[in-house]
Amino acid sequence: MIDRPKKPLPVNSANGTSKIVCVVKTFSMWYPDSESNPNGSGHWVTSSYTICIDLTIDTFENPDDGSGNGGYDYPPFGGGFDNPLDTTKIPKSPCEQIKKQTINTNYKAKIEALDNPSVLNLKKETGFSESKTGVFTELSSAVSTNSSDGLTVTVTPSLKGYIHTHLNNYLTGTFNDAGEPLIKKPIRMFSPADVNTLMTMAEMATDGNYGELYGTMVSSYGNYTIMFTGTASDIKTGFDTQKWTDDYVAYRVRNPYWSFEKLFLTFLKEKMNVQGVELYKIKDNGTVQKKTLNSNNNVQSSDCPQ
Repeated sequence: MIDRPKKPLPVNSANGTSKIVCVVKTFSMWYPDSESNPNGSGHWVTSSYTICIDLTIDTFENPDDGSGNGGYDYPPFGGGFDNPLDTTKIPKSPCEQIKKQTINTNYKAKIEALDNPSVLNLKKETGFSESKTGVFTELSSAVSTNSSDGLTVTVTPSLKGYIHTHLNNYLTGTFNDAGEPLIKKPIRMFSPADVNTLMTMAEMATDGNYGELYGTMVSSYGNYTIMFTGTASDIKTGFDTQKWTDDYVAYRVRNPYWSFEKLFLTFLKEKMNVQGVELYKIKDNGTVQKKTLNSNNNVQSSDCPQ
């Protein structure tokens, strides 16, 4: 990082008195040892900068914006600077985005409305869509069928995300040949169609800004969010067909002892061949956990930084 020339502050205001306030901030940045391998080994560099404001004229002394002098495109101030007067917009990580989301009053109200036995024991899904302006709209639903619990998300360029339920087991009202009641057993985890919705949202984000897009599932098994962290080349759609639904159900039947987390992550990787979709669990105490598969194909949980 290099300094750019500072704008001079006037020493006198209209009444002859200048009120200048300066703040010194210290920050650390991680630099790779080789710019051709930014994910390899590296080292920390600690620096400081000064912000000065002349209260009499409201002049702001903006620090270096991270433009540097060429080379690897480092994020300004280690990716965590959130100065509202800085012109550089820094994308939040999925952990930061989900944590910000979970403390949003409107979002919390929708989660609380859905995370209720009276809702999860229904025979059709319930949910809301959220626009990029923060407006929530109830999703339309239809009568449950053998392949669907009747919830549709209409994707538009203004859609930021959606929240929906996956239901508990319930009686279908029909019987088998032996006269035994048939029970519907929904998979209380994201489906291929849910991933398709997120991918379609990313496909419509022509500016490549995928960081705020999300899909959230509320169930008695837990509350989860998926985020798209890939690039345009990772976007794949076409998973909202009956065949993908049937394949997912059959995959569950073949692996009845797997957790829903392992089922989803393995199907996503081995059958759907999808890259760039990450799974997060939001625990009751507010902790956000990233769920991944380790080398033994077992689920690994990593807590997001507090």
